[in-house]
Amino acid sequence: MRPITAFVTGVVVTIAVPLVSALVFFKMGLVAVNADASPGWVERQLAGLSREASIARNAPRTDNPVAATDETLRAAVTLYKDNCAGCHGGSQGPSDFGLAFYPPAPQFVNRKRPFGDTDGELFYVIKHGIRLTGMPAFGGQKRPLLKDEEIWGLVRFLKAMQSLPPSVAEEWRGHPTTAPSGTASASPAPAATESAAPAASGSPAVDGERDDE
Repeated sequence: MRPITAFVTGVVVTIAVPLVSALVFFKMGLVAVNADASPGWVERQLAGLSREASIARNAPRTDNPVAATDETLRAAVTLYKDNCAGCHGGSQGPSDFGLAFYPPAPQFVNRKRPFGDTDGELFYVIKHGIRLTGMPAFGGQKRPLLKDEEIWGLVRFLKAMQSLPPSVAEEWRGHPTTAPSGTASASPAPAATESAAPAASGSPAVDGERDDE
């Protein structure tokens, strides 16, 4: 029985020592919780691996039920501006607010290529959110903010963001379409006087701003 007892003791010690050490490490406050730093390489790799595996496992494996029409995309533009642009950037550029998150919220306006994720994976992330990132569950059971159909429409928009139809691109940029005939044009704004205070310059570029491909 001694060899078995020794083996069991060894297994217990092997498991217990790292767990106790980790508990002490956390209790001593040695794990940083500040959000004004960049995630380390190990943290990014482990979090990314876990996130991607979980999304791929749980995302619906169905085709997008919402057709990619101009009407659908224009409605999705409005939804995006109201619910997403504040964190993920809008037609005018990245969001400083979103870049201040830990980890920074991906800036979709910086993307050079379309999403490689499936429609189901994007739908799952928008509907259920991502823990400990600031990404809320827009279709969560407790307080749903968007209907499934609206989320599928947002997915269509995200997939088409780099190649929007002209009429949708106008909506996205915030420019009005052709003005109704007979409408008087707005009077030009008066020229600024020399005594007027200079306009504030735009905020500086954020370090670490990346192309979220």
